[in-house]
Amino acid sequence: MEQPHSSQGKPARPQYFAIDIAKFVFAFIVVAAHMYPFRSYTSDADFLLVQGIARVVVPFFFLTAAFLFFSRMKPPLSKKWQDAGYLWKYVERIGIMYFFWTLLINGLLALGWLVNGIQPGVFQLSRSFLLSAGYPFLVTHTGVNAFRVWQNGVLQWSGVRDYVYHLVQPFNQYHLWYFPALMLGMILIYEMLKRIKPWVVILIGAALFLLGSPADAYYGVTAYLPVVRLWANQYLALFYTTRNGVFYAILYLAIGAYFAWFPVWVKPALARNVFWITFLAMLMESQVLKSFAIQRDYNFYFFSIPSAIFLFLWLREVSLKPRWIYQWFREASILIYCSHGIFVILVPAIMGILGWQQESFNSMLRFWLVYFCTVGFAALVLWLEKKPIFRWLQFLH
Repeated sequence: MEQPHSSQGKPARPQYFAIDIAKFVFAFIVVAAHMYPFRSYTSDADFLLVQGIARVVVPFFFLTAAFLFFSRMKPPLSKKWQDAGYLWKYVERIGIMYFFWTLLINGLLALGWLVNGIQPGVFQLSRSFLLSAGYPFLVTHTGVNAFRVWQNGVLQWSGVRDYVYHLVQPFNQYHLWYFPALMLGMILIYEMLKRIKPWVVILIGAALFLLGSPADAYYGVTAYLPVVRLWANQYLALFYTTRNGVFYAILYLAIGAYFAWFPVWVKPALARNVFWITFLAMLMESQVLKSFAIQRDYNFYFFSIPSAIFLFLWLREVSLKPRWIYQWFREASILIYCSHGIFVILVPAIMGILGWQQESFNSMLRFWLVYFCTVGFAALVLWLEKKPIFRWLQFLH
């Protein structure tokens, strides 16, 4: 790929337009995966989409994020104090974006409670704004439940666990979990790369991934491994998932950092072919896990690792002429990913106001309504943020 130059004559940051296109396509897949568009037709197609195709998306996002981040740095990190400043600016930016979307989506949920006549107390309502995913434990169909901590005059330890979990580790809407995982993973990766070699960090990431898999996709295997089952059950008694910035993200982030610093090149045609082979193997892996009822969740696929790697190596080498639409894809993909949760809430609500029965409403049509609303919202934000009065909208992506 030819190295572009800035107006000052210095080499500009390389542009990976094929990756930008992939991010936009993957944002589409994320929306589809959360809407189950084939529900009105067949559950098998939904399974293929949600638990199969979509499972390469987040690994690719992690790997790409680390590659772009560490491409701005040169090893060794321990001698470059400015790198630490860049790290914390990055974490701050992601944190602001994460907080805003958490505030907005949970605010809409809280508004929905009020519209439906539910009146949670000030404490519960404020927590719904400030903590992600607190809402399932705050309100039930019969009213406020205070995190199920106290029921029928008896202290419920499971409710205490839920309360503590959501206090210290917000799990959020089904998609915003990516951001705290990215922030934590980046900090851990940065600190490790200051002290040990990148290939050792990859091995640590692989070990963590292997350790996290029995509490997720390979939970059923622990029936034959008592020590592993004990570990998985003890962990799950305190936390709900290993899909986080420690067990899940470290491996992909470490690989992305390695690619940023060391010349790993594969012929694009070979990388493309290996990607498709490993991607199909990943789809088969999901079917095997389902058929044998091995999984507790569908995240820790072993074939998702080579799939994400070779997809990245393929797309990184694709050369495209600069076009404005590629940058739009890059920026819109983040907005689509973050904001679609709003329209997953609003579209059904509007359908209810109009008197449309959701059960009889075609799932594919409902998906396209949500998707086009999300894309329209992204386009509106990208247009408005160019105006001085709306510059603050840049914090949304």
